Formats: sequence, structure tokens, C-alpha cells
Amino acid sequence: MNEKEITFVRTYDAPVEKVWKAWTEGQEEESTIDQTTELTLTEENGKTKVEVRAVIHKTSGPRAGMAVQGMEAGFTQQLEKLDYFLAEKK
Repeated sequence: MNEKEITFVRTYDAPVEKVWKAWTEGQEEESTIDQTTELTLTEENGKTKVEVRAVIHKTSGPRAGMAVQGMEAGFTQQLEKLDYFLAEKK
């Protein structure tokens, strides 16, 4: 399999400084999750298997545990959206 790169792009109606501060500082709760997410797409017999692997390296802050629990729901929702999108394209 050749190397694949995935890029996510979104434009916000805010100056760079504000977006950077929100990205790096988040909300005032100061909870952080140090994670790595890996997406693997494997094609076999005309079908594609999507594997999302998220590794939590470290968490800190009062709501980090709750955020980690929400990750499973978030990834599940993303895969359901992909199901819907691909079903429409048939």
C-alpha cells in the first residue's frame, strides 16, 4: 500500500491569534488529552475497511476522563456519517 496523507481543513471567522489561543488553551477547565490518532484504509475485493486507532498517552484536568469517554461516541458518529454518505453515492 502506498503512503496516504489525510488533511482536514476548516475556515473560522476569527483572527489567527484567537484561533491559536482556542486551539492551544481550550476552555478554562484546562483539561488536556495527549493522543495519537491513526486512520488505516484497506481495500479488499472492492470493499474498503476503515480502522481508526486512537491512543491516549496522557490526560490531565478535571474533565479529561469525560472527554476520553466521549471520543468513542464521536468516532462512532463519524463512521455513521461515512455510512450515510457512501450509501447516498451508490
